[in-house]
Amino acid sequence: MPRDAPYLAVADALRARVVAWEWGTGERLPSRVWLAEENLLSPLRAMRAVPSGTAPESVR
Repeated sequence: MPRDAPYLAVADALRARVVAWEWGTGERLPSRVWLAEENLLSPLRAMRAVPSGTAPESVR
């Protein structure tokens, strides 16, 4: 998969925001619909940016 795929850029940006503590402990991350709208992506591409059951260690 090419590194310039749009959903990978969204995943990288979301990871950076999590690491920067934009959301506090226990807060929910934005919905996939919100991510799609904010990043001008289709909902399907936004879904690829945030896989189900994302473990905390995956943001490291």
